[in-house]
Amino acid sequence: PRTKPAPRGPRPFLGVKAAELRSGLPKGYSCGIAVREVQPQGPAQKGGLQDGDVVLELDGVRFDSIDAFGAAIAQHRPGDQVVFTVLRGGAVLVKVTVTLGRR
Repeated sequence: PRTKPAPRGPRPFLGVKAAELRSGLPKGYSCGIAVREVQPQGPAQKGGLQDGDVVLELDGVRFDSIDAFGAAIAQHRPGDQVVFTVLRGGAVLVKVTVTLGRR
């Protein structure tokens, strides 16, 4: 699917180091984003994302690659709230709301 161009102006900032994950995911998911490191005092940490979380959805939408995840973040503006569906501890699905920062 084609994505619309990213908005002009300041870019949104999440504040994580992450990697694409394709195994060990719940049934029905083909891709997750493994959070390797959360920037201290960054938007992700303030919203409750943790090292080791696996992001499965952004605002209820699944993605098929880390590039698609980045493109989905880029569709927003700093100050926007996004809701992540996260696999935590290998078993628990939680919703985490993050207010994106400014890059």
